[in-house]
Amino acid sequence: MPASADRLVLRDGKTIEGEVITEDDKTVLVEVWVPPLSFYQKRISKPQIKTWVRPSREGAPYVTIPIFGTIGDDVTVDALRAGLQDARAAKPRYVILAIDSGGGSIAEMAGMLELLQEASKEFEIVAYVKSAHSAAAVIAMSCRHVFMRPGATIGATVPFRMTEDGPRDVDAKWRSIIEAEMRAAARRGGHADLLIRGMSEIDLELFLAEEDGKPSLRTSGPGKRIKSKGHFLFGGVSRVVPA
Repeated sequence: MPASADRLVLRDGKTIEGEVITEDDKTVLVEVWVPPLSFYQKRISKPQIKTWVRPSREGAPYVTIPIFGTIGDDVTVDALRAGLQDARAAKPRYVILAIDSGGGSIAEMAGMLELLQEASKEFEIVAYVKSAHSAAAVIAMSCRHVFMRPGATIGATVPFRMTEDGPRDVDAKWRSIIEAEMRAAARRGGHADLLIRGMSEIDLELFLAEEDGKPSLRTSGPGKRIKSKGHFLFGGVSRVVPA
């Protein structure tokens, strides 16, 4: 399904077609062709973008869905559902979740995971991460392929509830339910449970070893210690450890 231009569908329903010539952390600059021989440039804030269909000049077609900002505010289940519906029209082989989020609502995360699980039957969903913290990290880990851009960070999936006095821990019952959901998401992505546990359990120790030429996580040595007690697993990741 080759296309001649980037196609950006905005949250207000407008569609912009052109070539994205530059982008930074917050915006993209699109060069739009006006027939027959003129062009203009338009800068668009990334949170305004609902879906981003890029031209497939070589290889399999793909659609990018941005996960930018706070989950539950800037990114919602309804927005993701609409983005996936728009993606289906392009008949992509891949849907790329471009993630730059500090996390957000656990309930919204659970709904998004359900949508992605269903959509994964139609096309392969890939995470491309600049920053994925808390709930956003779980969404990334639900994808079988997780790619980290240079300087990217992922981790710290600690469930909490907001009160008037600031963040507070959730009770043991709800923590158990939430952590089970997070581990299930990692397993669906084909990743080791210990990765998610390391992001949410402060007293867990993790060691990276090698078994049969493949990376393996352990809760005790031998191996390289990558998480000590008193810390959460958080930082740059160059590869994801398989289950």
